[in-house]
Amino acid sequence: MKRIFAIICLVLIFTTACSEEKKEFQILAKNVTETTGWQSAHPGWQVSNGVYEGTNTGSNIPTETIWLAGENWTSYEVNADVQLGNDYEPSDAQLIFRYQNPQSYGACRLWQYKGVYLELLDTTKGVLIQKSFPAEIETWYRLNATIHGDYATCEVIGYSTMRISGKYGGATNGTVGLRNTHIEARFRDVLVRLD
Repeated sequence: MKRIFAIICLVLIFTTACSEEKKEFQILAKNVTETTGWQSAHPGWQVSNGVYEGTNTGSNIPTETIWLAGENWTSYEVNADVQLGNDYEPSDAQLIFRYQNPQSYGACRLWQYKGVYLELLDTTKGVLIQKSFPAEIETWYRLNATIHGDYATCEVIGYSTMRISGKYGGATNGTVGLRNTHIEARFRDVLVRLD
């Protein structure tokens, strides 16, 4: 009798867990021909062949664009294809989450300095976690950032060992964005899914 009860409980738990549907991804940029819905916080963006390109390569001058409609988002997942334009060091390409202003946001980024690294960044505290990643220049990688409560995960989709997670103590809400520094970086197919 105990065994039957245990099986029934497991079936109920499994059914309840499986019935919770995740929301669909919202497309913010796919095969883009213009930058509608995005606002540049730092200039230097262009759209070419369906791809957002951060073109400003000046010293310590980032290129940054922010999605206008997400300032109140709290827990969500955002992903995009990201490409490093050249091997200049130091440089980066960032998928931004919980953006408040240029000094307050989190990011999942590819960082180039004495190699390439996948990093989880909190601009108010610095790099939270870093992991070496054998990325190649001008190759597309799908970055995914998930933020839920005060916990964030950054990963490269398709690379099972390229997943880093940690406590994120920055802003509790904010929109998404794209950013690059010192190199041209390219972004395409930006998707977000709210919890």
